[in-house]
Amino acid sequence: MTHRISWSRMSTFHQPDDKMIETKGLWLFGGLSGVLALGKLLALWEWSWWRAALPVLIFAVFNALYIAIGFLYLSVVSVPQRPQEEENYLLRTQTDTTLYWTGLIFVSGFTLNLVSRLETGKASMGWWLFSGRLEVLSVFAAFAVVSLWWYWSRIGHLLNDGDDSLG
Repeated sequence: MTHRISWSRMSTFHQPDDKMIETKGLWLFGGLSGVLALGKLLALWEWSWWRAALPVLIFAVFNALYIAIGFLYLSVVSVPQRPQEEENYLLRTQTDTTLYWTGLIFVSGFTLNLVSRLETGKASMGWWLFSGRLEVLSVFAAFAVVSLWWYWSRIGHLLNDGDDSLG
């Protein structure tokens, strides 16, 4: 026996004070970049400005890639039109964020390699994984795209099979 969740019950999940845009990441990455920039200004370490801005660069690159992959996925794959309340409910049940965080890790590796590559005046003294070599840069970029595509495909699968998960 299947039953549907009533619309009034689903609307209780949306509270009026919920923010539509999450700013925790911006504050976290921006604050960390601010601390690194302050350390550079106080000459605590001899990093380039690229390294001091690395957290904000990671945040910007990840969000740009996340949005681009989302638009690409939604333009290629057909997702049925649903009422906003039902879609919000289905997306709130999405708790598997492993691929999202994996994508963030790969974007972090990509951005760190990109910064290493931009600092051409210094030889890489670090681990080969963050050497700035073109091959390593390409691998991190490819894995970031694949993991975010896979994340979006799970969301698309959830929205396509939403009737089964409500019943």
